[in-house]
Amino acid sequence: MQDLISFAQTRADLTVPHLVLNPIDPLIDAGHVAQAVDAAIADLDAVNIALFSADQLYDYRAQRPIVTYSDGKIADFVAPELYLNLVTDMSGQSFLYLGGQEPDFNWEKVAKSIISIVERFQVRQVYSLAAMPGTAPHTRPADMLLRSTAPDSSTKFIKGQVQHYGALPDLFEFYAEKNDIPVMNIRVRVPFYIAKGAQPFISGALAAIKMIANLGGPRLPLGDLEQLEDQQVEGLNQILA
Repeated sequence: MQDLISFAQTRADLTVPHLVLNPIDPLIDAGHVAQAVDAAIADLDAVNIALFSADQLYDYRAQRPIVTYSDGKIADFVAPELYLNLVTDMSGQSFLYLGGQEPDFNWEKVAKSIISIVERFQVRQVYSLAAMPGTAPHTRPADMLLRSTAPDSSTKFIKGQVQHYGALPDLFEFYAEKNDIPVMNIRVRVPFYIAKGAQPFISGALAAIKMIANLGGPRLPLGDLEQLEDQQVEGLNQILA
């Protein structure tokens, strides 16, 4: 079997302090928050430094490749992908971004490959993103749940037990804790009445981007998100009035 991940040529001494995990599965991306954050990161300068083997990760019947037909021939065949980019944030600092489509297969191998990425680039902090429906109205600031494998001793946490559908970053976090890798999960609570809407929950995406920066992570562009947030809140107020 071919290697699961292939790296491009990089400096042997390259170290990157932060890694952002954001593989997307539209079925569990409430309010399209992960997709909105991905679109913001796409505005930054980036270089691809690693690709995962698509043939080992995806069920092409579930995540169909896109075929381009041109002038009597198949001109292109684009499969879903999971990739690692070296990105420059708004302050000129580099961070690693694991993006693309969440895999269908080999989650454990991918999670352990991410651990090797952390070790290879001497990553000091990993951030992962998630969104879930919740009883949180859009008229209040976006609500988030923060989870850490290395919480501050003075930080209070919610006692109790809850179950939810898992994602690839959750499995990575499970292994990361056993390997003393600091991971911070930012889980946005999306108003249930727009969790499956056609438009992203802009307030949630903005809150996640700002929270990453507040936690000492990369500074991501806000772009037109703040203006779009005002428009979305006004539109929802009119609909729900």
